[in-house]
Amino acid sequence: MMTEVREMQRLITLLLATGMMAVFLPACDDDDTSGDADMGAEGEGEGEGEGEGEGEGEGEGEGEGEGEGEGEGESFARIEFTVDDTANMTYTAESGLAWKGSFTVADGVLMLDAGWGGPFPLLYDDGPWDAGGHEPAGSMAGDNVWGISIETPSPEMDTGFEFGLIRGSVDGSDGDWIWPEPTNGSFTVPAGSTDTIAAGSVTIAPFGQIDMRLTLDTGALHMDFADFDPMSGVRVKSSSWGWTEIDMVDDGTMGDETAADGVFTFVLSNHVGAGTDFPHSGLLASGDQAQFVFVLGGVEYKAAGVPPTDGVSASTQAPDGDWTDAAIGNTDDMNMNTFITAP
Repeated sequence: MMTEVREMQRLITLLLATGMMAVFLPACDDDDTSGDADMGAEGEGEGEGEGEGEGEGEGEGEGEGEGEGEGEGESFARIEFTVDDTANMTYTAESGLAWKGSFTVADGVLMLDAGWGGPFPLLYDDGPWDAGGHEPAGSMAGDNVWGISIETPSPEMDTGFEFGLIRGSVDGSDGDWIWPEPTNGSFTVPAGSTDTIAAGSVTIAPFGQIDMRLTLDTGALHMDFADFDPMSGVRVKSSSWGWTEIDMVDDGTMGDETAADGVFTFVLSNHVGAGTDFPHSGLLASGDQAQFVFVLGGVEYKAAGVPPTDGVSASTQAPDGDWTDAAIGNTDDMNMNTFITAP
């Protein structure tokens, strides 16, 4: 039977070549693999059972494989964040503003990192991402609004992120925490999203005109620090300048009233503003909460995890005014930092 079919095929092929006739052959039976493969190609997968491998191979040659590859490519959502510094206009590209959070940047893509390990996205004031910059679409270069627009892979399930703000970052490294809100910012990327998601924005508040003075009497410390030796160093850190530690003095200078009396002093105006170590920080505005923690000999001044007020005093000074005592409290969050509120 198979021999007769092959003879007929050869005859028809000869007639076709001479232009004498045109016919369509029916599918062949049983074990004619070449026939199954031909039908798989023409029928776009009809013969998936027996001839699947060959049929797909021929289909790739016709472009079928290319279409499947494009459909399976990774998709992305776009995340955008901005920081408004138009009130003070102190930040530059060298300031290292960066968006710190539960993510990292890998090959220019934002990836989830619950450990906040970084590197983190730097912020830019160079115009929109779709015009050669890094900011959200519609942004303007050089306007003192810093931002980032960055892709993140579309997740398989709703995925949440938390974030804050730092400065002094070098190529995405960690820096000084300057997030002004009491809790971290957050955003969620819905499962499968390819949308542009506004993660939020923050405005750096205008500098005020109220000075702050902090003193610590090392002779009246909490009992847990009864053996503290002031010669090992007295420092203070605060939300008012990014939590960097600064030396306090007991030498009769920089606002310290009496030298070598064991009372160490810090005055805000000596350390913030143009020409100081902290040009991006300023004096307090009315209503500002200034949190602070003392560091004694490299150890935070805390008892049972809470900064005590033993030996601590604070005062504020309005322009051309006198120093006025300020009430000291502890924040009601998990840190329970000592703080004052500017009048």
